[in-house]
Amino acid sequence: MKYKLTTTIEVDNVTLYQIQALKDFGDIKAGDVGGWIETESNLSQDGDAWVDDNAKVYDNAKVYGNARVSDNALVYGNAKVYANAKVYGNAKVYGNARVFSDARVSGKARVFGNVGVFGNALVYGNALVYGDASVYDNASVYGDARVYGNARVFGNARGFGDASVYGNASVYGNALVYGNTKVHDNARVYGDASVYGNASVYGNARVYDSAIIAQNQYVKFNRVINDLTDRANLLENIEAQTGLAAINGEIYCYKHVGENLSSLHDADFKYVIGDYVSVDDVDLDETKSCTTGLHVSNAQYWNGNLGMKRLFCKVSVDDIIAVQNGKIRCKRLFVIGVCDGIVF
Repeated sequence: MKYKLTTTIEVDNVTLYQIQALKDFGDIKAGDVGGWIETESNLSQDGDAWVDDNAKVYDNAKVYGNARVSDNALVYGNAKVYANAKVYGNAKVYGNARVFSDARVSGKARVFGNVGVFGNALVYGNALVYGDASVYDNASVYGDARVYGNARVFGNARGFGDASVYGNASVYGNALVYGNTKVHDNARVYGDASVYGNASVYGNARVYDSAIIAQNQYVKFNRVINDLTDRANLLENIEAQTGLAAINGEIYCYKHVGENLSSLHDADFKYVIGDYVSVDDVDLDETKSCTTGLHVSNAQYWNGNLGMKRLFCKVSVDDIIAVQNGKIRCKRLFVIGVCDGIVF
């Protein structure tokens, strides 16, 4: 035996025993007082595994191998911490979660459900990893990030801020997902891609290489997305953000206008069915979204927005200036007709 049970405390109607080392092992010396366990089944008498400080391990949880649970960490339920893993700070590992290999869970992180955290993975801060999710290899999940469902974060990927990765989504390679980003469904973000701001990547979308998806952009469709900041990828950018595909060099799209087909920003600017409309003072800066020009998008974009009528239009690809925040800004469009009611 390497330790014995000593004094007791009551925690949530459970009696826990403080442990004391009976011999030297690892960096523990005979006589060292450790943390708290419910029974000897919680901490292996073999290996260098140890529960230290004010940490508590109880229920059917197990700590073994060379694992360490320390500080104010809690491990309970049917959770397992083993191999060279460490759980510390105010972290909690519970349910059927497993933390192993050289993984670290710390801070105020919560790991629960059927989760696996392993390899050299780090989960810390206020991060939550739960459900059937996995975080492994050299991946890091921290801040207020959430990884859940059947999601996987691995490789050298990092998820932080208020990012959420869920469903069957995967984030891997050197990918970064942060801010208020959501990656879900069957989406994949990988390579050196970055997704941040309020962006959403979902459906069967693939974002990879050096792609940058930022702010309020949405990527839903099963497209190969390269660098969306490159003008050469304009059509991919349009389809990724709006779902609109070019037909013979033109994008068929929608626009919100007033009851008398006037602009919502200038009552004297009128749209005429069957005719082209253009603006003279259009801002040609491709990096700007909400500036002078004609703004169009898919039908759903305008549902719930201001405006009394929706126009069905077409825009030549050559007349498009920028694609940002889920809409297209152009210098000229052709008005095909008016749509009545909500369009889907």
